[in-house]
Amino acid sequence: MSILLESPDVPRTDDIIDRLRDEVTACMTLLQETAIEVGTEAGGEVTWPTWMLTNSGVPERCTGGRSSFYDGDAGIAWALRRLGPALGREHLVELADRAIMALSRRPAPPELGLLAGRIGVELVGPPNTDLPWERDISTDLPAALPCSDLTSGLAGALLALTRMPDAAPEVASPIVDELWRRSERQLWGRGWPDLTQAGDGSRPLSGMAHGAGGIAWSLAESAWRWPELADSALSLAEEALHFEAAWSDPLHGGWPDLRGSEPVWTARWCHGAAGAGAIRLRLLELSAKGLDAPWQDEAIRAELEVAVQACGAEVWREREAWRTYGAAALAQGWTLCHGLGAPAAVLDLAATALDEPAHRTLALDAATEFLDLAGDPSDWPCGLLAADGDLGLFNGVAGAAVLLADLAGITVPGGPAVLLG
Repeated sequence: MSILLESPDVPRTDDIIDRLRDEVTACMTLLQETAIEVGTEAGGEVTWPTWMLTNSGVPERCTGGRSSFYDGDAGIAWALRRLGPALGREHLVELADRAIMALSRRPAPPELGLLAGRIGVELVGPPNTDLPWERDISTDLPAALPCSDLTSGLAGALLALTRMPDAAPEVASPIVDELWRRSERQLWGRGWPDLTQAGDGSRPLSGMAHGAGGIAWSLAESAWRWPELADSALSLAEEALHFEAAWSDPLHGGWPDLRGSEPVWTARWCHGAAGAGAIRLRLLELSAKGLDAPWQDEAIRAELEVAVQACGAEVWREREAWRTYGAAALAQGWTLCHGLGAPAAVLDLAATALDEPAHRTLALDAATEFLDLAGDPSDWPCGLLAADGDLGLFNGVAGAAVLLADLAGITVPGGPAVLLG
């Protein structure tokens, strides 16, 4: 051990891990205590207060009874079921299962997609739970989903199908075909215009949540799940990766958010380097498992290096701001979608993939400094401005908990939270 790490002023790694585990437990306790339970019989309701947004994405009010995976009860239940057994708190799984049963008794969510709609709720549901509106999720998903992205479109549906044990390739194949049909040839590769928008708002995007990266990831997962779809799915995924590679700019810090009039280079899960890095880590893992991909691992690894450097720079900048301005600079917290949790998760995973332990050290140090400033989980800043203390998966405490658990090495089934494992 280095002299620096033996210094009494620098926490040792095992002390940091213990701290992270304690905070994860505190988050789970908060989710247990904030659950709203009405009745304990089979018809009882379990929900959590989460923020409702206006059409422009501004937090409007907190309310219970929201179902979505992104920011409602399904996402919180997913976190509880993921971490309850690992923490030795099986009652958290029971609470999550009662919440899912309550979801099954509600009217179907108006949207269909993975993060905001019925597909995400079905993905979280316990085995053998029949959702009364499940049959309304038509096998004709291409007609039902005008968007192509991961958040609310075909890519999200395809990814969800790869996680469902009974899903058949006959359901997935038309989605791959439709993604081909909707794609448009770009100067490099292929991108997907948003068919629900007009003008500049419909331009093809890069990134995990709404762009070509998330679509490439879902196609690669479908090729791994159903080898009979591999030729078509991987060919299209390669085109999507070519499109994203054309937008990568190491000088600006990775990949841009193209939604505005001017590109903005970010290092977040939804847009930018964190999502891009997570996807490329998974592509390398699939290749190591035997996926016969048409792209070169060396190219994916080079792009991963760009993403990791951008995530590291983002974490470093945030820490400098915290040291200068204190808790007022915690911005959007340790959240999955908009905060620093995803860039740190990519650094942690890359430490193993790239054999660079310093990446993990940076992630652990940043997590410690965040926890020192953020206080009690009920007061943590969230991924929604002016909505601190949010409990949801992508912008609140539930997501922060699963990311901190991954960083602490708490063993859970599935893959890392940053890849919705």
